[in-house]
Amino acid sequence: MKAIDILKAQEMDAIPTYIFKRDVLGVDRNDDTMIKLKEEVLASEHVNKITQLQLPDGSWGKFHTLSIMNNEKITTEQALRRLLYLGLDKNDDPIKKAINYIEGHLSDEYDFRDYNEKKHDWKLFTHMIGATWIKLFDNENEFALKIARNRAQVVEHAFSGESYNNDKYKEAYNDILSPQKGKYILKIENFYQVSLLKDMLTAKTEKSFMNYIMNYENGILYIYEGSLSRTPDEFCSRVGNRYINAYNLVSNYRISNNYSDMFVNWINSHEEDGLWDMSSIVKDHIDLPLSTSWRKSINRKIDCSIKILKVLRKLNYEVNRNE
Repeated sequence: MKAIDILKAQEMDAIPTYIFKRDVLGVDRNDDTMIKLKEEVLASEHVNKITQLQLPDGSWGKFHTLSIMNNEKITTEQALRRLLYLGLDKNDDPIKKAINYIEGHLSDEYDFRDYNEKKHDWKLFTHMIGATWIKLFDNENEFALKIARNRAQVVEHAFSGESYNNDKYKEAYNDILSPQKGKYILKIENFYQVSLLKDMLTAKTEKSFMNYIMNYENGILYIYEGSLSRTPDEFCSRVGNRYINAYNLVSNYRISNNYSDMFVNWINSHEEDGLWDMSSIVKDHIDLPLSTSWRKSINRKIDCSIKILKVLRKLNYEVNRNE
């Protein structure tokens, strides 16, 4: 792929270099050069901006909600999302501390600091979002797997027939998860459940679940607000960026490449001189930027291209590695 050769020839900052080598070229993170690169990543401005706000207990204050009244600059969830995109993993100290903090909550040692959203069974909801963030960093963590297994049972029952049955979903949700009476039942098509259920479903149910998610008219709650079966009108847009994020999420499923042709064609149609440029409008300080600065347009193109190549690789699209 032309983009691979172009990026190999670029002088890139530590974060895009590390992510490109690890997630696109497949270089072992325990390689000596990768270990040195990770040290540079951890010392970078982007990472330090987040980690310097981490509290001694491993959190960043509130977990799911952002309280302006308390002058908190970031929530734990936002911090973890940003650090995940910046290349940190479960072996890095800030993530270890955060996972330990979440495990304490899942063990009912303490509640998150968030305001209790009355419509939810708050314990059930916060256990789900906490488990999700652990599992995104550590797919084999037992605290997270316990919750994921229960959610998987619910989804298995919902798809036990020929297609998704919302009544069966509610039935299993109540029987297995035992929410407080009258509380909101979270819809099946949301970021947390799609994240948690990776590697948790039978092949039959995964196929049905993925078909449902890909064709659901309102997309994936918290990630993308339209059907994944239709490409956005504009590539250089926040909507286009969220669409790629949605595909990045579903690409964690084994059969996601069955649905990838339209996405890949859309991506390829917006390649310019071998790279992709989504413009500065996608600079959301969540998954972008990776480079220290976008004052030079090549850095923006590098970051956008690495973001896209990561998804293409996960979709088993042809990406030349280790050449």
